[in-house]
Amino acid sequence: MTVADPPLNPSVQWLLVATAAFSLSAVIDYPVTSVLASCVALVAIVFALRGAPFFAVDHGVLGGLLAFVVVVVANTQVMGRFSVQAGSYRLWVVLALTSGVVAALSGRMPIRNLAVLLALGTLIVGSLSILIPNWQPTASSDVYRAHVAAGNALREGENPYSDAVVFESGDPNRPDGTLVEGYPYPPPVLLGYGFLATFTDPRVISFVSWLALALGLSVLAMKPGSTGSMAFAVLILVATMPIWRMSLFMSWTEPLSVALMAGSLVGIWRGRRWGWFLLGIALASKQYLVFLAPVVLLYRDGDGKRPGWVSMGTAAVVAGFPASFGVSDYYNSVIGNALDIGFRPDTQSINGAIAVLGGELLLPSLVLLPLFAGIWLALRKMNLPRAMLPAAGVASLSAALLVTSAFPNYWILVAALSGLSALIGMTDDKDRWGEPPETSRGEMDVSISGHQVTDDPMPRDL
Repeated sequence: MTVADPPLNPSVQWLLVATAAFSLSAVIDYPVTSVLASCVALVAIVFALRGAPFFAVDHGVLGGLLAFVVVVVANTQVMGRFSVQAGSYRLWVVLALTSGVVAALSGRMPIRNLAVLLALGTLIVGSLSILIPNWQPTASSDVYRAHVAAGNALREGENPYSDAVVFESGDPNRPDGTLVEGYPYPPPVLLGYGFLATFTDPRVISFVSWLALALGLSVLAMKPGSTGSMAFAVLILVATMPIWRMSLFMSWTEPLSVALMAGSLVGIWRGRRWGWFLLGIALASKQYLVFLAPVVLLYRDGDGKRPGWVSMGTAAVVAGFPASFGVSDYYNSVIGNALDIGFRPDTQSINGAIAVLGGELLLPSLVLLPLFAGIWLALRKMNLPRAMLPAAGVASLSAALLVTSAFPNYWILVAALSGLSALIGMTDDKDRWGEPPETSRGEMDVSISGHQVTDDPMPRDL
């Protein structure tokens, strides 16, 4: 069966380019080049929002080609080659490159199915080769030590957002032995990583979250049509993301945020209110996800209502509840520790780029207010289709990270959300993300940024 179908909305293919560029920005060692990759990704998202046409190429083929290029470039980077097991890294590279090549040749369904299996194999082998030889390591990242300390506090019945949690900082710009007090992550992460750390390795949450995302994309990728082709492209890019192995080893928490975000988008598309509640929990899982707030509030449903307020209310309750056990301790742990990071010359943002060029810049937090206002006003003026709002959210988030401080784990989240935005962006603006609009031919008539094409709507059994 041939699966190369005309793109449902050609402009969303720019979001696949953004996914690849953000993936590279997470793994490139030199901050200036990393910033350039992020800027390329941001421009690609703007092209998608403006409806700029893309080349006539199947989504899956494009995803395979991009994944291959990303892995090849990452292999030239020290961060890209990061591994505690050199042999397992070489195996991962072979699997990842093979997945990209096979995906690029996926003009027929049997080949696509093979590429799906290769992508899942790349993810699983790459993950287990990190977890198995380094199960509950004694030498690890400061993030892992924070999870373990929080787990110990929970086991002893103490407040993890207090001096019951103390761990050594991993900031290379601070003296060795510098201690951090209080668990620095919001409640969803505490209930995931912290709770699991009470009895086993907390990094299982990362593996399960990323694998769940990949499996969900795999189910869609096995379907014919443009939706399956796009899900397949996103799967290839996510499963072969070079920074994933480092993310897993370091216990970074973004995989959980991505899984929560993906689940919420499924619920919202299907017209389920629980999707908005889950989005609120996702927003409360990382402090910097507050940058998505303006776009969430811009969304209007078919009745003209703004269900984004449900998400913002949920996020406020989830993020603020622990303050009832001690406002000062909670603030110092979750907000104070984040603000105390200070100037980091190794950050993959404009600050880091200026640092390696010999300057020093740390923009005050108040600078973000006019940035917020400018992005919100620009998006309101564009009057974007609802299905493109997730892409607009990624653009606003990446712009904010570029002018503040960003690290590889930040860009892995933005890269994954870019891919999910490409999939969501293929739905119709008239679609309430639950009940596809009916036409005389039983098809979806799509009109996004001037592109008129027809295709089957995203399946209801998403």
